[in-house]
Amino acid sequence: MAGKAKRLTRREYRRVVRSVKNAEQTTGMQFCVYLGPTGDDPRRHAEAMFENAGLHTRPAILLLVSPEARSVELVTSPEVRERVTDQTCAHAITEMTRFFARSDIAGGIVTGTQILQNAVGPAATKPSAEPFPDLIED
Repeated sequence: MAGKAKRLTRREYRRVVRSVKNAEQTTGMQFCVYLGPTGDDPRRHAEAMFENAGLHTRPAILLLVSPEARSVELVTSPEVRERVTDQTCAHAITEMTRFFARSDIAGGIVTGTQILQNAVGPAATKPSAEPFPDLIED
């Protein structure tokens, strides 16, 4: 990943949002992407965002990408952990960082979302009526 913040273009933004919405519709789980700064502790920042948004109480995945910190974090709710292993999360992060190394932030996020979507698999339920935003950029 680049050392500086990189904003997504409109086209990249739409591509990421489409990927997230597709993942939500397919899996019935809430997917959220955060792209931005995290301070000194990206993991703590991701967990706090997840908790503060109430995502821990429903089937949800938060994908945090912080180019400044050169960090990617995945936070999953207990219900998601039944369907997505730590090994799958590690694989998703590995594949995303291949894109990030080429400065393709959107491509990495889309790839990670698709890997997680495939791991979760289809579900009969729809995401919560009160969704967290699909993509947050700071």
